[in-house]
Amino acid sequence: MYGTRRLKPDSPFPGLFLPISALLIFLALTLSVGVRPAYYAMSAIFFGFSAYTFVAYSRTRSNGLLIVALYQAFAAATAASYPGVLGTRPPQPNAVPAIFVALTLFFGVWMGVLAFGKRLKWRGRDLLELAAQPVDEAAAIGYTDRPRPVGRVDTTERELAAFADFCRRNLIAVPYVEPNRVVLALVIEGQDYGVVLGLHRDYADDTWVAFDREGNVTAHIARRDYLRYRDDLSFDQLCVSLGQVFVDFLGLFAQGNNVRIIDRLNAMPVGIMS
Repeated sequence: MYGTRRLKPDSPFPGLFLPISALLIFLALTLSVGVRPAYYAMSAIFFGFSAYTFVAYSRTRSNGLLIVALYQAFAAATAASYPGVLGTRPPQPNAVPAIFVALTLFFGVWMGVLAFGKRLKWRGRDLLELAAQPVDEAAAIGYTDRPRPVGRVDTTERELAAFADFCRRNLIAVPYVEPNRVVLALVIEGQDYGVVLGLHRDYADDTWVAFDREGNVTAHIARRDYLRYRDDLSFDQLCVSLGQVFVDFLGLFAQGNNVRIIDRLNAMPVGIMS
């Protein structure tokens, strides 16, 4: 059902930048100052990664991000203790606490399984793909910056708050709770640093869907996200389709079919690091 790629190709480099950079730093330090300082540097880098991911977890409460943070923390502890192996004659593997190695491997495998299932990435591109699937009309005018009305839903404030929390925990969208409405803003993987660090506090120029207290649904697609599409699709249709995606998700959530929401996102032809 969902096989047509509507978005332009996305480079995996942003997701690979940090691990590749860490490896290059390790190799450079090994060649220049020795292997022991290189391991200490790697430990510091992994602790930095872990601190950032723990902050991301605190803001999203995503269990997947907690697994990543624990993997990074135990990898840092392993790297910090490994120089003790190099300092023994002959090197003794048991100089590294076995528990650090075991936990690093355990959480590393768990992290790999979650990553393969797309549970560790923000779902912005998946949502843009999903919204574009039913759109077949080319744009006559092109992009406009005005939000578009989508329709109405019958829901309660409690149900909407729970749905917003579900979207945050599953990295589907960032909720902004206002006195008269809840706004769900999309986040593209690799562009989440401002959200995680609390530097991005305004969704006005983002892609978002809003539900107000009367049940009215409004959607907006940012210019930078509209330009991600291969074709000049109808902006009105895209906005309505994106809003309808969240309306459908809210309905599935109310029925307890959360798994179907994730399945629909996973069905999109988007990579695990996009």
